[in-house]
Amino acid sequence: MKWIVLVCGILLIFAAWLIVQVGKGVFFTHSGFAEWDEELLAAYRECCFMTDLRSAVPFALLGLVLLGFVAWKFLRNYANRSQ
Repeated sequence: MKWIVLVCGILLIFAAWLIVQVGKGVFFTHSGFAEWDEELLAAYRECCFMTDLRSAVPFALLGLVLLGFVAWKFLRNYANRSQ
């Protein structure tokens, strides 16, 4: 059970990161910029970053909660073994 929760937590955090990266790529493809530079990233932050972040944050928070649960279970089991 702990391993499944651990893997799911890691995958959810990766999914949140991936949502933001795909958002940057889609913006680059459809924006008409010739290069991936600071000007593109500034335009992305003005246009789409908050929308992508609102999509990604629930996945990241759920992943962090799952990782916290696994850490709690591990520490609880470790404390019980040492007594």
